[in-house]
Amino acid sequence: MAEKAKAALPAPASKADEKKTLTLVEQMEKELSEITSANFYEVPARGGGKRMEPDSKALQYYANKAGGIATKVLESSVNMTQATAKVQAWLRKDPSMVKEDVVTIVFDMEFQSYVWDRVAKGCKRHQNGCPLVKKDGKAVIQDGIPVLEDIVDIMELKQLMNRKMRFAERECITKAEGRLHKKLLSMEFRDPEEIDGEARDVALLSDHSPLPSTGTAQPQEQKKDAAKPAQAPAAAPKPAEKPAEAPKPATAPKAAAPAAKPAETGVPKASIPSEKEINEKARQEAVKAPEQPTPNAPKKRSEIVAELALKIGCSSANILAYMAKALNCTDPSGLATKPKVEIDATIAAITATLARFGSAPTAMLIKSEKAPEGELDQTQELAEYMLMIFAQERNKAQEVK
Repeated sequence: MAEKAKAALPAPASKADEKKTLTLVEQMEKELSEITSANFYEVPARGGGKRMEPDSKALQYYANKAGGIATKVLESSVNMTQATAKVQAWLRKDPSMVKEDVVTIVFDMEFQSYVWDRVAKGCKRHQNGCPLVKKDGKAVIQDGIPVLEDIVDIMELKQLMNRKMRFAERECITKAEGRLHKKLLSMEFRDPEEIDGEARDVALLSDHSPLPSTGTAQPQEQKKDAAKPAQAPAAAPKPAEKPAEAPKPATAPKAAAPAAKPAETGVPKASIPSEKEINEKARQEAVKAPEQPTPNAPKKRSEIVAELALKIGCSSANILAYMAKALNCTDPSGLATKPKVEIDATIAAITATLARFGSAPTAMLIKSEKAPEGELDQTQELAEYMLMIFAQERNKAQEVK
């Protein structure tokens, strides 16, 4: 009987059974510490297709796996116009690798983006785009954006912006920290919109066609300069006929004569170049000759925009955004649909304005900034001058055609 009772007792729990019977707390800890495919989402990839992007949990997981990343908020602020944050980060195992990032949210730009999204994509009530206020059959544009007709759409956007402004400072800090994590982990840290915008800018500025001259030189003069390289090689050896301190330049090329001849004329040997030196100098002049016209050669649009940005003190993106606004485009990608004549005339107008008014006033116009209190605001004067130059350059280009 004792043996039967012993056999009826339950067997001791095995380690496998212990793992299966996790408490609720242990189960939650396991889920919080592990990442799955649900912690990744698809975003457009460069060159087309999709790529997987880690969420904040997966990003923190990889940061911890790399030894940990420390962050420090250097600056952060918010007001009625914008929110900004400047964050610093470094690898714990290598504190010398320090990186910084700044994220700014301009509320006016965010609101414009929301409006354009409603116009293009619509909402729950308007599947083909939200209706607009129109006058004489054309949409009414106010402050650079169309006016929505439905009051419900306007109230929803106002509510959305209010929520955006309340958490904007925190969002700036979070985005800056996320970008720094990706930078230190050698991941793609740009937003999908930023990648797409850069690809469009590159495609737009990859056109190799030259810009029309904004100076007094005529196209015929440029053609004459372009023809000079064919004649330059024949005239290149001439400088070799004038060696330094030689009394008889015409006889200098006869370096094959006996070496004793210079001593008979009383000229020091060091003052007459050898045949090797003459040939080398002639070769160098011949190589340099075709390069003479290159300073006048037309530049690519991308090169001119980059040079203007450097001189003005802004970015190429600022200039492209201003050009898009000047040519009534919703964003820089719309410049691809504009005639090259208008794009060239706009670049020429910016160049002329920079030359006349200087970098600081031109930068304020390009960035749509206001003059500091107490300083003269030249924005209107610059805009009128730029419009005049734009019209002149466009008409000039059309006449040439």
